[in-house]
Amino acid sequence: MDKFIFIFFILILLNNCSKEEKEISLIKETNQELEIKAAYEEAYNSIEEGDPYFASKKFLEAELMLPQSKWAPKSALMAAYSFYLQNFYAEALNNLERYLKTYPKHKDIVYAHYLIGMCYYETIEDEKRDFKPIVKAKEKFSYIVDNYPNTDFEGLLIGFLKVLPLVFIFVG
Repeated sequence: MDKFIFIFFILILLNNCSKEEKEISLIKETNQELEIKAAYEEAYNSIEEGDPYFASKKFLEAELMLPQSKWAPKSALMAAYSFYLQNFYAEALNNLERYLKTYPKHKDIVYAHYLIGMCYYETIEDEKRDFKPIVKAKEKFSYIVDNYPNTDFEGLLIGFLKVLPLVFIFVG
């Protein structure tokens, strides 16, 4: 009987030692494309909820996650728009210039040019002392009308181009 118990314990011991435990990963693996889309959507929702500061950071994060993704140029452009919404025109201009250099063939390039023009237009403070923003806004709006005809921005910008010279008349 002692031999039987001894053999029984040996079998149990060998059985327990031979089992391989599966390693359970607590890290949830997701597709990078899904991660950037989720970050983009979170940033977009932040704009709709009135938090462009968080949105600008999240859009930049989304762009950096996967720069080759289709979401990266959209994120870069929306980050600039988020800065524009906060009246951070210098940051918006820097991001827009970077966007134009990084994504020169993107389908929304005309919007980037429009936003640059609007940044200059919004920085017009005292047209008697500083003509630079007026001139830059006019140049950018003219560039869009000349190089991107038949876009949604053309009609709006033609109106801006008619108004901007009036600023010079009233100043003079």
